[in-house]
Amino acid sequence: MVIDPVPGAARVGTGALKLAAAKEQAAFLHVAGPVHGAPDSGHLSVTCWFKLDESPEHARNNAVILATMPVSGISLFLAREGKKRFLSWEFRARQERVRGRGPAVKPGAWHHAAVVWDEPSRLASVYLNGVQVAAEPLPDDPRMDATRGLHIGDNKQGRGAWNWSGWLDDLAVFDVPLTPRQIKALADGNQDGHAVTAANVLAEVPEPDLQQLNPAPLSRPVATAAEDSIQGPLIGHVDERAAVLWARVPEPGTHTVTATNDSGETHRAQAVASGEGDWCLHWHLPSLRPATRYRCVFTGPDGATVLKPLTIQTAPDPRMPGQAAIGFGSCDDFADTALWPAIRRSGVEGFVLLGDTPYIDTTEIKWVRWAYRRYSSVPGLVETFQRIPFWGTWDDHDFGANDSYGTLPGKEFTRRGFVEYRPNLSFGEGDQGVFTRFRRGPVEVFLLDTRWFSETEPSWADSSQPTLLGRRQWEWLRRGLRTSDAPFKILACGMIWDSKSADKPSDDWGRYPYERDALFRWIGDHNISGVLLAGGDIHVSRLLKHPTRALAGYDIPELVTSPMHSRVLPEFDRPHPALIASSREPHTFLKIHADNTPTPPVLRAEWIDSRGRVLFSLNTTLNDLSRSTAPPTR
Repeated sequence: MVIDPVPGAARVGTGALKLAAAKEQAAFLHVAGPVHGAPDSGHLSVTCWFKLDESPEHARNNAVILATMPVSGISLFLAREGKKRFLSWEFRARQERVRGRGPAVKPGAWHHAAVVWDEPSRLASVYLNGVQVAAEPLPDDPRMDATRGLHIGDNKQGRGAWNWSGWLDDLAVFDVPLTPRQIKALADGNQDGHAVTAANVLAEVPEPDLQQLNPAPLSRPVATAAEDSIQGPLIGHVDERAAVLWARVPEPGTHTVTATNDSGETHRAQAVASGEGDWCLHWHLPSLRPATRYRCVFTGPDGATVLKPLTIQTAPDPRMPGQAAIGFGSCDDFADTALWPAIRRSGVEGFVLLGDTPYIDTTEIKWVRWAYRRYSSVPGLVETFQRIPFWGTWDDHDFGANDSYGTLPGKEFTRRGFVEYRPNLSFGEGDQGVFTRFRRGPVEVFLLDTRWFSETEPSWADSSQPTLLGRRQWEWLRRGLRTSDAPFKILACGMIWDSKSADKPSDDWGRYPYERDALFRWIGDHNISGVLLAGGDIHVSRLLKHPTRALAGYDIPELVTSPMHSRVLPEFDRPHPALIASSREPHTFLKIHADNTPTPPVLRAEWIDSRGRVLFSLNTTLNDLSRSTAPPTR
């Protein structure tokens, strides 16, 4: 990566950025900092000159010119088809995607490209060499999410697969919609005999009736969670004997929590805040009493109180008959929606974040932490998790990239952020993975990690195939299921347990049928009763009942809950022979209520929207989920 000053190498000025890397090696430039300069302006224009070096080493690749970070916004690249290259683009507004392809471009020649995002007109326009080649309609909600920089010369994870090989010059970002006349002048390089570049186009080709320019430099938008901000406290893992409390306080030193029950019994725990851990605090309170209320007071290193007190309620003794209600949700962003009050009104005693909570889509630790701080500051989330405990696992977007596997470079940084900001009792084993488990009354939840180990080793179920769970996690899950005496056992993860697509492998358990079937067969061989599957990811909610009687001894339900945010993907609500019910409603979550006071124990699952409506439900008993009395497959 160099600035090439050789005469003729630059289109504008005295040098152009030259990127040239070997295949599968990263060569990119990341420009950090917010790009959408005018808050809520709804306008963004990006222009640049490019010249592709069509070397044999890169002839097989697509080639990325630029992409806004982290997910939403603009991607501009050259798509390969046969021996030709075509200017191509992708626009995202709140995760809804619009893709397109324009004319072919000639390698070895300079071309000018421009993209204009215009929310008021709900259009994103693309220009090549001064000529408009597309006007793409934006989705119904055309707002671009906060952009945190530009990734130039490769895909947004910098893994080398879409390396740019060649030159880029005069790249500029404007927070006004450039007009066709201005873009034509940029491509021509002059207007009425005056030289025009990105540096002077607004002055040389003024459009006062169409553009309102600020006379002073725009201030950068302030992130909702600055590095010196305080988050929490929040209630993490709570069972009948232990609790984990979390907060972020950018004040070095030892912070103390004092938990006192109604009888005056006191417990204390300490945690040390440091910049190395992004000032996150985890207080572990062991040896608590079951079914007991504790008031928790926090004090800083100087004895002052900087965090509001919390009240926690430990779970009942799981050996006693009782009930439990747990919520599950996936796919959420930073909006403070009406779903959070609906979760609180539903009466759930705890909540599980199944992944893509939030969307992070980078392994750069600075921005991983930024996203977690921002999410931990959502008022509805804060109010909810200051009343009930929560747990979490991850899916692809909070692991680091869309449809990513355990081979993702930098995954150790997203794990670091996850461990800092999620108050689980445990995080995998050693420094590997984030899987964990917890018990609430008649339910035990096994939170699986379907990202960290995937594709990193041969499968424990079929050594000729890549793994999903990894052998270490598989052994942990087997031990946990063997020793669990909970009537109901929920195997939960971010992805779905069937397939997104009917005709090709995709980012789901359907890509690894040998591990899924081996798990079901092991459940049957060891007479493990009461198993249900939970997942998310696909932005629709579904109930399936898989015909697994021949393997597991009974038919296993799959409960898919998504999305917590507003963006539905109806194409994933596809027909399936095991499908019982589905919904394409946004802002939804899953409530599971289990009760082992009757015989047999009963479980009810409800899919609920932000208005508190039950969209559909499942009623089942432990007899339905046991080998001896399982009904025949329908």
